[in-house]
Amino acid sequence: MTHYTSVFEVSYCQGIAVFKNNWDEDTLHRLLDLQCATNSGCGGPNFFENLPFVDRGSLPDPEELYFAEETRLHRSTTPDFEEIAASTVEDAPLPKEELVGSSGDEEAVLAEEDPVDEEEAVVAAEEVEPDQAFSAEPSTWHRGCPAEQLWAAHSDVLRTPAAYSAMICGAARFGGADRAWELAEEAGSMALSLAAYNDLLRCAHACSDARDNAWPRVLRGFKLLRASKLAPNAQTFASALYTLSQNCLKQLNQGETPADYADKALGLVDEARRLGIQPTMGVYANLLRTVLNSRVRRSTLAYRMNDLLADVLNDLETRWKANNPPPPCRADVFTLDDYDFAGAAMFCATLDDSPLYIQLAQRVYDLFHKDGDRRFLFRSSLEARRFYMRYLYAKLRAPGPSDQSEVDVVKATQTLYHQHRQVVLSNQRTRLAIIKKLKSANSTWADLFAKAREGQSLDAAQLSDAQAANSLALTTLADIIFDYIAMAARLPPRLPMSISNALLTFSFIDPWPQVSILGQAPLRAISEEGAKSASLTAKAFCEVISLQEPRISPVQFPVSSPELTSIIRMSLFITAFNASEAQTVSQREANDQAHSNAMDLLLAGQRHGKFTDVGATEILRSCWYTSGKQLTPRVWNLLEYLSGMKYLTSRFLQHPFLGELMQILDVAEQSLRLPSAASAYSQQTDSRMVSGRTETDAETFNRLQVIIALRRKISDSQLDKAPQT
Repeated sequence: MTHYTSVFEVSYCQGIAVFKNNWDEDTLHRLLDLQCATNSGCGGPNFFENLPFVDRGSLPDPEELYFAEETRLHRSTTPDFEEIAASTVEDAPLPKEELVGSSGDEEAVLAEEDPVDEEEAVVAAEEVEPDQAFSAEPSTWHRGCPAEQLWAAHSDVLRTPAAYSAMICGAARFGGADRAWELAEEAGSMALSLAAYNDLLRCAHACSDARDNAWPRVLRGFKLLRASKLAPNAQTFASALYTLSQNCLKQLNQGETPADYADKALGLVDEARRLGIQPTMGVYANLLRTVLNSRVRRSTLAYRMNDLLADVLNDLETRWKANNPPPPCRADVFTLDDYDFAGAAMFCATLDDSPLYIQLAQRVYDLFHKDGDRRFLFRSSLEARRFYMRYLYAKLRAPGPSDQSEVDVVKATQTLYHQHRQVVLSNQRTRLAIIKKLKSANSTWADLFAKAREGQSLDAAQLSDAQAANSLALTTLADIIFDYIAMAARLPPRLPMSISNALLTFSFIDPWPQVSILGQAPLRAISEEGAKSASLTAKAFCEVISLQEPRISPVQFPVSSPELTSIIRMSLFITAFNASEAQTVSQREANDQAHSNAMDLLLAGQRHGKFTDVGATEILRSCWYTSGKQLTPRVWNLLEYLSGMKYLTSRFLQHPFLGELMQILDVAEQSLRLPSAASAYSQQTDSRMVSGRTETDAETFNRLQVIIALRRKISDSQLDKAPQT
């Protein structure tokens, strides 16, 4: 490969020498423009984002550019298809971003407040730096590149202001900051283009002598601009602010105390206004970054981010409402800094959980959604996801108004989930926050329901509000679990912590007890709507597990024993509402479907070493109540399952159905010892003898052994301390 590259370079240089006299001045300038704009054809993965052209013409559509960052990161971090088939990753790793306007700082802040489970630690370990992920091609400007060769070979022609401007822009945009400033000094008093001066200001932080303090370079850039008699524009000030923010960020990343640039940044914005330049979104984005990065310095603590962000939002809202300038639309041309405003503003608005910051977060959200759909102002799909993740997490953690009812809180949470379903399902931290919000409504109702069962007098309005909130919360929780199953191609080896947390909520709900209050319908721990939603979710789990089970090894199972118990209970909730003596056809069908799903889950877990005595007891109770307390074959199968367990857990021994289970054992034993049954056994023919007994005698003997074994196991477990599950 090196040999061919050398031949190409030699041929290229020979071509310059051969055709030197044949190329006119215009052709040379156009060729230099092309080489500088593309970094000599090695623009790298960010090539299209750095193009200086206003009209992109036949370049990729905005939709392609929108997903370009996500696609590049996915290709650089995703294993081969065989590895994907072997292990399923629940959350796609997000790139570790910069400190300001990125999720990198947010992850650090949230890590102090919320514990990170093992799964999140694995995801965090798989994150990669964007520079590593996006550096598939060489993208650094160097003296030996074709643009520099062309510049050196035609020194008699390519020394015009246009040529200097092209070279400065190319070097500044592709990592040659020192070379760009060298060319600017060499150009002297030439009238360069405004884009060249803007790029000089933008790359000043990367100069070798500006690592400790970029402000002198910024001042030098403005002096060169003033000497050229050119009027600055908004991009000029955005570039200067960008240099200050990047210089401060670089110092923070190196563990150094950042320079105090907050006052200088605010001064640049004031100077722009004095010159009649209205700050753009790009100017404000870099202003927020600079001030926020400078907050480490004690001298900048006086700059309150909430006040600064409020002023920025007031200015943009007022100008857009007055149509001066008109609100942004898809036909407008935006800079990279403009696309960064949404993320920077939302990042600053979610620094705190106070009501003031929550209001700012809502204003930032409304700026892009309320008066028209302005989601085209997100730089990429990853930036859009981070924007919504910060917004949702802030809204979910914020305490609601004191006068807001429990039902309204749950309705608002449900609305957030329905509006941003994909964002919630793609991020575990957001899922945990929304599940925590919904579980609080369930806890409130559980406490009130326990007091009602004890006979305490409660306010009817409070009971009604809590019951409605609980019904809506459990329905939404079941929907979240269902949507996760629907979106997953296959269940991972271990369910995410958030989904497991939501499942275990249903493990402690008992739908059978009722509380009758005069003038009201009987109260239950779960409503019929919540029971139906939970039953559908359990059915989806059963279908996915049945499809995936042939590919699962005998020692693995996608759910743990407590999770299996929760899914079984979810499947059986609906039977508590269909346990009347006069059941309709639809009720009997629903009960049969629920029992079938629960048994399939129970036996699938048994085949893979996952046992649940509580789950089996729940199925037994449901079958017993819905069958008119008959000893059906399914009841016998469940008794045999319980008798074959290695041990019985403490939750089983504390189960409210245990006393009735002992009565079922007595009834079962009496049914096996009836004289009529014994007489019938003795009349069997010798042709059906099995080991000295008839088949019926053998079945009766086995069932008696099951009853004896289960009684002994329960008695022994009550004497000993049972293990927890």
